[in-house]
Amino acid sequence: MVKLWHVSSRTCVRTMKEDRQTMIASFNPSGSKFITGGAGPGIYMYDTQTWDNLGIFQSRRLSGPHICGDAVSIDKTGTQILTGSWRRNNCLQIWDAESGNKIMDIPDDFRGQSQIYTCHFLGNDHIVAGGSRSNLCRLIDRRILMSTGILNDLPGGVYSTHSSVRGVLGVTTTTIIYLTQSPVRP
Repeated sequence: MVKLWHVSSRTCVRTMKEDRQTMIASFNPSGSKFITGGAGPGIYMYDTQTWDNLGIFQSRRLSGPHICGDAVSIDKTGTQILTGSWRRNNCLQIWDAESGNKIMDIPDDFRGQSQIYTCHFLGNDHIVAGGSRSNLCRLIDRRILMSTGILNDLPGGVYSTHSSVRGVLGVTTTTIIYLTQSPVRP
């Protein structure tokens, strides 16, 4: 179930039921679209302009990703979707938001492969991604598809990341929050 809340009044504005257990939802920066992921394959995309209380909306599905955390992000233009999967192969993927077709797989870092729990677009040219297995968090340049910054040898998997408008990147692992200044701003 997906609920949209009005924060200051603490009231539920809209409720929508999906045909699966919904585990994550994320809006694009303009708020015109949002996507959900959950139990079962695929990511569903919704247009917030046409979503009404009756649940009548246009949706698209991206089939393939195995989302296990905050690992879905829509770019600033609303044309591409980044997914991170908790699996051993093809963990980071970029999809076309209109067609639902996969555009590319992002290669693993040479230091090792991570099963992804968290990823998001950072500005126009970068991606932040982290997970378990190699216990690292990567800053990836989208133009060359390589890591340009990395936190590695962490004591556990990376479960969430967040960046501030001032470029501070927060990375969580086990019981530690790492704060670092990112060279890129959202």
